Amino acid sequence: MTVTATRREAALDAIRELAAAGLCAQELLTEASRRIDAVVPSDGCFLGATDPQTTLLIGTGIVRDLPEEQCAPTWDY
Repeated sequence: MTVTATRREAALDAIRELAAAGLCAQELLTEASRRIDAVVPSDGCFLGATDPQTTLLIGTGIVRDLPEEQCAPTWDY
């Protein structure tokens, strides 16, 4: 799939708008994931909300098409 610069910019703009929309972390990740998937092909993804001070996961996230055992150490940490 070839993605134009215009589509990439549109996706980035949409994610910026989502970030300013006041969504809860899970809604933000879900919607951002949809925008990213439209322009970045992948076999799987892991998105997690993190504390900006510690960069530790705060328990909200998305795992798509990845083995649970591969993601568990990150969630457990």
